[in-house]
Amino acid sequence: MLYFEITIIGIIIIFQIYFFVNVRLRIKELKHFFPSDMNTIEVKEVDIPRRILKDKNEFLAFLSTINTGANQVVWEGEVCEKIEVLVSNQPILDNHKDFKTVLQSTNSYLSKNKGAAADFNILQDTCERYIERLDNSIGNLISVPLYIGLAGTFIGIIVGLWGIDFTAANGAISSDSINALLTGVIAAMSASLMGLVLTVINTAITYKKAIYQNDTSKNLYYDFLQRELLPALNVGMAGSISSFRGVLNNFIQKFGDNISEYHDTAALLNDNLSKQHFVLQEINKLSLTKTAQTIATTFADLKNASD
Repeated sequence: MLYFEITIIGIIIIFQIYFFVNVRLRIKELKHFFPSDMNTIEVKEVDIPRRILKDKNEFLAFLSTINTGANQVVWEGEVCEKIEVLVSNQPILDNHKDFKTVLQSTNSYLSKNKGAAADFNILQDTCERYIERLDNSIGNLISVPLYIGLAGTFIGIIVGLWGIDFTAANGAISSDSINALLTGVIAAMSASLMGLVLTVINTAITYKKAIYQNDTSKNLYYDFLQRELLPALNVGMAGSISSFRGVLNNFIQKFGDNISEYHDTAALLNDNLSKQHFVLQEINKLSLTKTAQTIATTFADLKNASD
């Protein structure tokens, strides 16, 4: 019975250490979610063909390329548009894979939102969702070693009571049974203490430091977005007119590009309308009503002749 108790407690401790290490790795990911040096991130203006913007697979492949900080590709013979994206070097992205996903989602929004000011609330929500996912995974597992230790306590007590011989004469309990019970309780309490220590280490020490580091780096990242991507606000009349002029110029440019694309289509449409007008005129000249009456008369004569 003693060996059985030791085996059960050993298995419990192994599970406690497994969950402890797993949670500790996730806490490390949370702590180093952002790069330690925000200067490695920069806003870059790149050209993207319009056909890529319309194709989801090619668009995602394009975003993964620009996220590596690679040199801009020259698209010859392609109708391109300029967009602003966030880029960083490859080693940084390899060490911060969750942040790489944040950059891809942010660049996807910036690409689809070209020509307009970026909304900081959307950029913030894009980042917060990935941090919250990682934080929830930590919260779901951080107390598991403690719960496993409590389960070990109950198992040890149950096994210890199971080993007591209550059938002895005069209801006397042997010292061996008492020793077995105390041994099971001590082993169970050891497992509970182990779970408590591991949980306290992750909760009160490692996790709190990771949260503090994550909040500090997150604020630096948001400061970078506000400084580099969001437009400067000017409440003066001159600033409002200048902003309106910029938006109007962008609209005129886009409208001119669309008109240029529809130029050939409009020419074909005009030619088609001219041909249809000519056909209608020729049909009108044929006097189809009189022709139909003549054909009807002819068929009537044929019917009479056949009769």
